[in-house]
Amino acid sequence: MSGDRVRAFLGVWAPLLVAGFLAAVAVSFLLTAPPTSDEGWPGRRFPPGWEATWYLCGVGLFGVAALLVLSTLGRYRKARLTAQEERGK
Repeated sequence: MSGDRVRAFLGVWAPLLVAGFLAAVAVSFLLTAPPTSDEGWPGRRFPPGWEATWYLCGVGLFGVAALLVLSTLGRYRKARLTAQEERGK
């Protein structure tokens, strides 16, 4: 029984925790973007042409987290459905 719990954690909960961490980092990355104007701290601005790159990286990281969640939940639902069908036979 212990092996089943470890397998369930590694197969479902660990990827979801990693995806949650990635999503939190992406949101933090997007919310802490340096201002594009002269306001804010001196010297804390984007280099020329880097604004789009900053946001693209943040959105891309959030997309990776979403893909990880969707694939993990899809595998979990498929495995649960298969187990239910096997118990019914």
